[in-house]
Amino acid sequence: MPSNGVSLVGETRADKITYLLHTTSSPDPHVRQAACQSLSQAALRTDPRVAAALICRLQDRDLYVRQAAAGALAQATRRGDEQVLEALVGRLADSDAAVRRISANALAQVTDRGCALVIAGLLGRLEDKDGGVRRSAVKALEKARRRQGGHQGPHSPVWPHGRRRGFRATHRR
Repeated sequence: MPSNGVSLVGETRADKITYLLHTTSSPDPHVRQAACQSLSQAALRTDPRVAAALICRLQDRDLYVRQAAAGALAQATRRGDEQVLEALVGRLADSDAAVRRISANALAQVTDRGCALVIAGLLGRLEDKDGGVRRSAVKALEKARRRQGGHQGPHSPVWPHGRRRGFRATHRR
């Protein structure tokens, strides 16, 4: 196993993942960020250690590590994992707009059949002060609506109050 983290050439996938999981706890935020990003590419969606490590990094004090962890969860975990969904919904209230936006995008990818917790969290972001977060929430809600299947009209369960007249993702009340 490499001690400097520069090269993992020749290592098995399991060894690489084990090494990356270890480096998510590095004291260096750049290393933690890189480990999260690398896990999204190297990990199998069925490895529960990966989801646990990335969920832990969602609480990181460094905003770039939180961003990387949220994005990696969308790539490295299976759809419908309740712990992942709860953790990402929790990040919808992050102090950093990019973390909120990436979390909304990740929820769009890992939500299975319009989970009520996810929908409620995303609906709450429709009034976010950041336009990118609002757009990401709208897109994620649309994906959830399509996954439910059959509900194509304005009274879809994803949009419980019907379509708002003149509402746009960039609109602020």
